[in-house]
Amino acid sequence: MRKTRTFFTIIFPLLLPATGTVIVTNVFTIWNDFSGPLIYLYSPGKQTLMTLIYQFKQERTTDWGPIFALSVIATIPLILLFFFVQDKFLKGLTAGAVKG
Repeated sequence: MRKTRTFFTIIFPLLLPATGTVIVTNVFTIWNDFSGPLIYLYSPGKQTLMTLIYQFKQERTTDWGPIFALSVIATIPLILLFFFVQDKFLKGLTAGAVKG
């Protein structure tokens, strides 16, 4: 009982910034993944936004307006996520840095 209390009162609060940084970085990586869904997802209803942008470019002549619009739509959730966790993200990146 004593070890779990020590973990949740001392260690866990110190790990929050680093854990938040890892979570945000992994969300960015998964959200921007292109080759995995392109290889493994055959059904058109299960395609991710990145593969849809690629298919949109392949099926039509290169009309850059809709492609850029889809790209902006794809980045909006990531920008919102970063603004909500920005302070934790920056604390996690600078954790353990030398001061002086």
